[in-house]
Amino acid sequence: MTAMTATSPRSRSDRANAARGVPLLVDLAGRRCVVAGGGEVAARRALSLLDAGAIVSVVSPEVGPHLASAIREGRVAVWHPRDYESGDAKGCTLVVAATSDPGVNDAVGRDAVAHGALCNRADRPEAGDIVFSSVMRRGEIVIGVSTHGVSPTLAAVIRRDIEDLLGPEWEPFADLLGRYRDRLREVGASPEQRQAAIRRMVGDGVLQALADGRADQADAIVRRVLEGTA
Repeated sequence: MTAMTATSPRSRSDRANAARGVPLLVDLAGRRCVVAGGGEVAARRALSLLDAGAIVSVVSPEVGPHLASAIREGRVAVWHPRDYESGDAKGCTLVVAATSDPGVNDAVGRDAVAHGALCNRADRPEAGDIVFSSVMRRGEIVIGVSTHGVSPTLAAVIRRDIEDLLGPEWEPFADLLGRYRDRLREVGASPEQRQAAIRRMVGDGVLQALADGRADQADAIVRRVLEGTA
């Protein structure tokens, strides 16, 4: 994986008139991350990172119930029950500044830059390198919604609407397509042909079959469409 380098404070401020970021999925499995803060926002960030397989340390004199539970369960690598200190970002890929003190968050951000780590600012998203999205997952399907910190509530509302639109049957559909991915490549289907094939599968009732628990029928629909694509 290509190394990620944090931006300088100057370039962060320059982004005010630039594009508002590039949506990315970043593999943090096995990478060290530190969360400064012990409240609910810090807990949500830490739990998201833990779910992604990151090695998470928490720095905060006190922690709320959700973080305390993760610490008791051994999910958090280390809890430092103290204030954030310069150097805590050393060796980290990502640093989360989620304390209730803007001055401390500023210091956390500077420490992240000094050690080449990306920084997420819970209080001022525009001052950091990345923002956390409101995420919907259906197996291998992952959709993130972000308002760049303007309104996390709006992002959550949009995400819930997407969840209503994409029911649980989309998860086995994605798995089914994954099993036939090599078949599409073997027949030399172009990206446009693959997209058209997926639309035909949906139109022929593959999602309804999966929603009704008729996996064999869904498989037959996929095979029939692929035979027509060859």
